[in-house]
Order: sequence, then C-alpha cells, then structure tokens
Amino acid sequence: TTSDLLSKVDAYLGEGSVCAKNGVSLTRTAIPHDLLKSKGSRAEEVRVLRLTGLGNAANRTRVMINLGIHGREYISSEVGLRLLYTLCDGSPSSLELLEHTEFMVIPVANPVGRKKVESEASCSSQRKNGNEVDLNRNFDFEWGKGFPDTSAEDYHGAAPESEAEVLLLTKLAKEWSPRVFID
Repeated sequence: TTSDLLSKVDAYLGEGSVCAKNGVSLTRTAIPHDLLKSKGSRAEEVRVLRLTGLGNAANRTRVMINLGIHGREYISSEVGLRLLYTLCDGSPSSLELLEHTEFMVIPVANPVGRKKVESEASCSSQRKNGNEVDLNRNFDFEWGKGFPDTSAEDYHGAAPESEAEVLLLTKLAKEWSPRVFID
C-alpha cells in the first residue's frame, strides 16, 4: 500500500537508519507551506529526499529522480525504494558513486493517485491527482497537448502548473538545478 511504501521510505531517514550507519547522508526536504494548502493535493505525503556521501558536496553531479507521478504505475515507486536500499547499503560502489553524485529522489510524486489504485477507482482516474488532473500534462512545457475535458484520461488541468505536485517539482528543479532529471 501507499502507507506501507512511505513507511519503508521513512525508515531510511534519521541518525539510527541504515543510511546513516553506512556513511550516507539522507535528508528529507520540507514541502513549501503554500503548496501544503492546495485543494485536492496531499503534498504533505510527498517525500523529497536528498542523498549524498559525507563530505564536501560542492562538485557533485546532481541527479533528480521523480517517480510515481501516475498512481497506477506502482513499479516506479518500488524502484525508488530499491534505489534507496542500494544507495544506502554501504558497499564500496555505492559510497564511490555518492562521493561524486548527489541525488534528489521523489519516490511517490502522486500519493493520491496511488491511493486511488488501492480504492479501485477507474483506470483513467488512477493516472490523476486529487483534482483529477494528469500531472504529466500539467507542466508548462507543451501544456496544450493534454485535453481540456475533465473526463479525459489526460486532462491537463485549468492552467499550466495549476497543481501543487507540478509546482513542487518545478520549484525543486529550478532551485536545485540538477544536471540529470529522470522521470
């Protein structure tokens, strides 16, 4: 379930976690307060995690990984959980990678959509967030390629970047300036 997955993600955080014990810095970035109030959003359930090795992070390559933007795509969030497991395992290869790379991982970008799968909502609704917007179609980039009809599977929303989840991803990318973005 979504709750189980988020609990497993949270277990990687903190001083007593496997990450910390293996020399990996894993922190959770706070969600901006204005996004927490957005109608239909469960932005407080979104985990924004930053992983790096210990020491100076000045010259590390930044990689942003966004997963679970469509609730019905369960496997991507499971891959995110496996990525945390692998990067926090303390192995020489993980530690070497984290010496040169900093990761920002969003394991479940659309927790409402994922919960819709658990409640057996319609297949097209499982793609969407709490406002019935397909988040992939809500970005400013090529916004017009989605559909304006709210019942459409790829409804793009009332306006570009009208959804809290999309605003969060856009804000994080602009502020953090990753060299690589994986969605």
